[in-house]
Amino acid sequence: MANTGTGRASAGILIIAVSVVLFFILFFAIRNTENSKFIETSVGRSFTITLDSNTTTGYQWQIARQLDTGLLELIDSKYIAPKTGLAGAPGREEWFFKATRAGKAIISFNYVRPWEKDGLPTQTDSFIVIIRE
Repeated sequence: MANTGTGRASAGILIIAVSVVLFFILFFAIRNTENSKFIETSVGRSFTITLDSNTTTGYQWQIARQLDTGLLELIDSKYIAPKTGLAGAPGREEWFFKATRAGKAIISFNYVRPWEKDGLPTQTDSFIVIIRE
């Protein structure tokens, strides 16, 4: 006769392990969206994301992961210098996008020095874009 107690214990451990893994996946997914900003737009509409920037430090914003080109189109980006005229004063970067199809997309940015290939970003920013018909 087989020992069913050992089988039940193994199944219980497996259930607990899977539950813990699912908890951490959910925890980090929620945590990452808590720091995100939401943008709602419609198909065919353009929108702008503005990020504080200071090119005198060598840092600039870059898109951190590939853009979902089925839903969004990157139109342009530009740096807007401060109007103060003071050396070292921060400006901003403007990123222009167009929604091309209904859906949900994430736009993530890293604030980096482009020549530092292995350097970590000093800042990150994410936007969840909801595109309606």
